[in-house]
This record gives sequence, C-alpha cells and structure tokens, in this order.
Amino acid sequence: MADGKRPGNLKKAVEVIVDLVRGEGAAKGKPFPKELPLGEDCYDTVKNELQKMLRDMDEWKEVICIADY
Repeated sequence: MADGKRPGNLKKAVEVIVDLVRGEGAAKGKPFPKELPLGEDCYDTVKNELQKMLRDMDEWKEVICIADY
C-alpha cells in the first residue's frame, strides 16, 4: 500500500533491489538469494518463523526420517 505510513524506506529498498540485480553495492560478492525480505520487521518475522521451524524439525525428526530405507 502506498499510503506513506508503512515502516521502511522505499527508495532504499529499490536501491537494494537494483544492487542485487546488478551484483553491485550492498549485494557485491554475495550469491543471488532465492528470497530477500527487506526491512527489519521482515527480518525479525522471518527469523522467528525459521527458528520455530527448526525447533519443529528437531521435535519431529524421528517421524520425519521414519520413511528412510
């Protein structure tokens, strides 16, 4: 939504995306990511979800791996 009330800086986000596509600036020397959440709020949300997923994987490892030969 372009209401001007969202957190973050749209100009900086666009600059990061351009750097990423060109392999320059902040993205120089880094592999092209499959996904790139932008903004601290996104970083925190994704990190928390991934940590939860890892905990679930550990808790369910025996069940997850039961189908192995």
